[in-house]
Amino acid sequence: MTFPFIDKLIDSGADCFLFGGAVRDDMLGIIPTDYDFIVRNLRVEQLLGICSNFGVALSHKYIPGAIRLHTTDFGVVDISIPKVGDGEYVPDGSIATHLTFIDFTMNCIARNMKTLNIYSPYSGMEDIQNKKMVLNPHQSSLRFSTILPLRAARFMSTLGFTIDERTREIFHRDKEMMFDTIPADRLKYEMYRILTANNYQIGITLLEELDILKQLLIIYNTHD
Repeated sequence: MTFPFIDKLIDSGADCFLFGGAVRDDMLGIIPTDYDFIVRNLRVEQLLGICSNFGVALSHKYIPGAIRLHTTDFGVVDISIPKVGDGEYVPDGSIATHLTFIDFTMNCIARNMKTLNIYSPYSGMEDIQNKKMVLNPHQSSLRFSTILPLRAARFMSTLGFTIDERTREIFHRDKEMMFDTIPADRLKYEMYRILTANNYQIGITLLEELDILKQLLIIYNTHD
């Protein structure tokens, strides 16, 4: 698949990488519905200027180093310059550093949009083949993303993945962080995505094993 706005960014001197779920889904034979790109060697202002010719380009509401491009053909596309630290994004940052902030190894994969080569610094490609969720080796707690137990339950329900023992242990140890840091409406939304999945029972089983299902169902049934 070709993306005209990415071709234009490459022509403007950028290195562009499709990464995360879109690469994972493509490897699984699933048509991606969300596209996320990392773009090196251009500033955010340049991304806005170039991409505005291909849709409605806006500064990202939550990511200071990114824009959100609303397109007719590809839906909503997130385009970010490399992340190098907490809230820190720089045009000349490395793809390797950016991927240290991604949740699971199955999402720590990037495709160079010029050469089409795949960059997978961890066990991402193998974990996709084995349908296993493994927490990024650079992450040892849920402090960087407390929503992960729910994301894992959703991936289990929709993709049929399992989780490895280290990931399960971290989820169990840090599970209370989720209720302390995430608004109830976000928790309810994630629960809705799990409960409406074809194999929702698999995700529900994980939440039961983590002993957080009852709490989540109370939130789901009581918050508008």
